Amino acid sequence: MAERIKEGREGGVMENSAGISFMGFTRMDLDSAVCFLCAVVFSLFLMVFSWQDLHRKRIRVSWLYGFGTAGMALTMIRCVLSVIKDGWDWKKSALQITVWLLGMLPGIFLFWMERQTKGAVGLGDGCFFMITGCYLGGWRTLELLMGAVFVSSLAGGVWMLTALLGGKGNGLWEKMRKKKLPFLPCVLPVWIWMLIASLG
Repeated sequence: MAERIKEGREGGVMENSAGISFMGFTRMDLDSAVCFLCAVVFSLFLMVFSWQDLHRKRIRVSWLYGFGTAGMALTMIRCVLSVIKDGWDWKKSALQITVWLLGMLPGIFLFWMERQTKGAVGLGDGCFFMITGCYLGGWRTLELLMGAVFVSSLAGGVWMLTALLGGKGNGLWEKMRKKKLPFLPCVLPVWIWMLIASLG
């Protein structure tokens, strides 16, 4: 075993002795490092947006610009690494672009819902999920949105049940019924679960 590790180091290749994978990539892979950076940047922005949505009921446009710029930059880096590693393949490149474009669909759907519900769904939620497609791609963005809708439904049920148990006579029902439940804080626990599941 020691000789195997020694040969790997002398040849400029490190064995994946840790055997740890992240979102389908090995930790020793350069692509994995970029994916890990994507997850870190996405997590930081999600925590900031969750706090803003919870306390201010809106998210700052300047933070959205930063979120989108970082996402596009990391996407370009992943494209360049893919070309360097596997060479130029227009079919593979077209597939990657399609996946990222599909990742924008959940955000576009929320934009449509914002118009249909006259603001019940926040415009910032749509912006957030459109940019999320750059980080996660189509399937994981949809998975994140569906999980967040589920958590939001549970939170809304608890919210209304609390109001009902508080009684309608003291005005708690009317007060809580008129309040808007922030959505992005419901995304955070789903994202944490996805991270834990990917490390398994």
